[in-house]
Amino acid sequence: MDAGLRREALERAVVAAMDAAGRSAMQWGRDDCALWCANILRQVLTYDGAARFRGRYRTKIGAHRVLGKAGLAAALREAARRHKWRRVKPGAELPGDIGLALISGVASTVICRAPGWFVGRNEAGFTALPTSAIRIIWAIV
Repeated sequence: MDAGLRREALERAVVAAMDAAGRSAMQWGRDDCALWCANILRQVLTYDGAARFRGRYRTKIGAHRVLGKAGLAAALREAARRHKWRRVKPGAELPGDIGLALISGVASTVICRAPGWFVGRNEAGFTALPTSAIRIIWAIV
């Protein structure tokens, strides 16, 4: 699949995940912020960027334990190295790119919905954030 078709498929997958998020409460270890984004990428890219975390926790405390002292940022950097994601500057993001945001002081994984906008899973649905609120952005293809 060429890059353009992958981006279109990623955009459709993000929209479908947003729709599904509005119908159910978030579950730690299933579709929390990091796994929600990884689930979207897995549908299109056929690899699981969060495989080493799946099935290892069911609570917020468990997620923190599995991430360890280095936390979510380190886990995202590791996934970026492993899958050859590259850092991009704000404004260069495309649908499906992954970001790290601080939402109310909490590190969260977010995914680009469209240039200029990222979305992330929250407990009751999803949160939309402008690119200016994203700390680090990785192009995934």
